[in-house]
Amino acid sequence: MFHKILLTTCAVVCFGAIPAHAEPNIMFIVDASGSMKKEVENQTRMDAAKDVLGKTLENMPESANLGLMVYGHRTAKDCSDIELVSPLGGDDAAILQKTIAGLEAKGETPIAESIKQASKSFGAFKGQDNKVILVTDGLEECQGNPCAAAKEAKASGLDVTIDVVGFTLGEEEAKAVQCITEATGGTYYGAADVEAITTALQEAAQPIPEPEPVSRLVFEDDFEGVELAENWDVLNPNPDQ
Repeated sequence: MFHKILLTTCAVVCFGAIPAHAEPNIMFIVDASGSMKKEVENQTRMDAAKDVLGKTLENMPESANLGLMVYGHRTAKDCSDIELVSPLGGDDAAILQKTIAGLEAKGETPIAESIKQASKSFGAFKGQDNKVILVTDGLEECQGNPCAAAKEAKASGLDVTIDVVGFTLGEEEAKAVQCITEATGGTYYGAADVEAITTALQEAAQPIPEPEPVSRLVFEDDFEGVELAENWDVLNPNPDQ
């Protein structure tokens, strides 16, 4: 036995929309190893990087959760010299700028261990727009495996991508660190000079754009009068069907 259903519309359409992404969570890893004392365009690589990083931070969204990790800035010939200077969301951009401005290049390049430690910072941000931006002028010097560390970060389920800004790296050196970005879905930026590192950091620090709302048709029925037959009652019929 059929039940009569009273309809007040001629069509029913349901839509679903993809929710917007949150602001980014970005951990900067800054190379302060001894090689950053070398010169580029009449200044040390360290001074150039500090200046560009400072300008990049000025343009970050206020709502972004920023963090800072540095290696090689305290002691020479010490592969354990890795410091989480500021956890994600711990300090605003202005404080990070001051911290970076005071860095000195002294030590080694423990990239793999830095990646491992930085990735752990995203435990409370799982499923969000999480990114590590590594700025380095050299390769691993502490017997670590940056490629394996990157794969481990990806497999951890923390949704972290790693971008690498290779400052003054040669072609072969660049190939050696690109595996970091390939393993995590990040991007490698080659930066041979100050202008290039400026552009690279600006692009790397941009949040992922919010996607346009996507609608999906769930159900539709045009309710053609002749097909309604005796099982329906139509209220306020549309003469144009």
